[in-house]
Amino acid sequence: MCEQDMVGEVSVEEICRVLSRAGIGIRGDELKAIVGSERLNFEVFVKFCLSIVSTEKLRQESVTDNDEECDLK
Repeated sequence: MCEQDMVGEVSVEEICRVLSRAGIGIRGDELKAIVGSERLNFEVFVKFCLSIVSTEKLRQESVTDNDEECDLK
C-alpha cells in the first residue's frame, strides 16, 4: 500500500501520504528527521510502524489513567 514505485523501499513521501489517510499529519521533512533517511527498507519500515503502535498504546493508557505516572508519560 505504501510503496508505489516498486523499488523495494518506502519513501518518506509515500509514508506521509499513508499517515495522512490515517489522520496523522506530518511533513516529509519532519519524518525524514525522525527516521534519518529519505527511504526505508522493509526492516526499518516495520520497526517504524511498531514504534507508531507503541506510541499510540502509550497515549491511550495516559488518557484513560489519572495517576501522576501516566501524566508524565
